[in-house]
Amino acid sequence: MDSYGVTLLLVSAAFAGIYFLGLPNPYTLLELFVKFILLLGVATFFIQNGASWLKKWQQSKRNSENSDIDPNKYESKERRYKEKIQEEHLKKTESYKTRILIPREEKKEKMKEEEFLRFQGPAWKGESHELGGSRQSRDGTSEDAARNRILPENINQDAAERARQKINQRRKKHTIELPEEPEEENPNCTTVCLRTPLGLKQRRFDRENTIQNVLDYMTSLGFSQRHYTVSTSYPRQSLQEQRETTLAEMGFYSKIVLNVEEIE
Repeated sequence: MDSYGVTLLLVSAAFAGIYFLGLPNPYTLLELFVKFILLLGVATFFIQNGASWLKKWQQSKRNSENSDIDPNKYESKERRYKEKIQEEHLKKTESYKTRILIPREEKKEKMKEEEFLRFQGPAWKGESHELGGSRQSRDGTSEDAARNRILPENINQDAAERARQKINQRRKKHTIELPEEPEEENPNCTTVCLRTPLGLKQRRFDRENTIQNVLDYMTSLGFSQRHYTVSTSYPRQSLQEQRETTLAEMGFYSKIVLNVEEIE
C-alpha cells in the first residue's frame, strides 16, 4: 500500500470516529496527538539503536567465551581428532592391502614361478659334440653337452672369485646407517609404521629425522629405493620428492602409518 492509500485510510478512520463518537474535546485531541508523537519517537529510537546494541552484546559474549578457552585443551582435542582420523586411515589401508596388495603380490609370485618353470630343464634337443674331445656325434640334450664339455680346471674358481669381489664391493657401496632409535618416553619420538606386502613393520624416529631416513629403513627391510617408495594413506601422497623434509615439518607426531608401494 502506497502513502496515498495510508493517508486515505487514516482520514477515513478519523471521520468515522467523529461521526460515531462526536467531535472530541480539542484539548483531549491535542493530548492524544502529543502522546502518539512521543510513543512514535521512542519506538523509532529503540528500533534504530536496538539492533546495533544487540550485535555489540553478542560480539562481547563471543569474545569472553573465546578468552576462556584453554589452548592446551584445544590442542588435546585436535590431537585426539587426528588420532581418530589416523585410525580410520589404518582401517582403509588394511582393506587396501587385503583387496589389492596381497592379490597383486601373489600374482607376481605366480608369474615368476611360471617363468622359472618355463626355463627349467633342457633348452634344446638334437645333435651334440664333446667340446675339446672327439667329434663323434651323439643325440642328447643340453645337459649331456654340459657334462661333456672340457674346460680349464681353474675357470670356475676364477669366476666365483670375481663374483665374490663384485658382491663385496656392492655391499660396501650400499651400506645404510640408520639414526639412533629414541626411547618411547622421549617427547620428540615418532613411531613410523610401514605397511609392506610382507606385513606391518615399525620403528621409532626422532622428529628431526628426515624422510630419507625412513626410505633407508624401508631399504633395510628389503625394498629397494629404485623400485619402491613410501606414501601417506589419505590423502594419498608420495614422499619420493620430499627426502630432505623432517618428520616434524610433515606433521608426523606420535604415530604415523605409511604405505610401501612400487614406483609406477
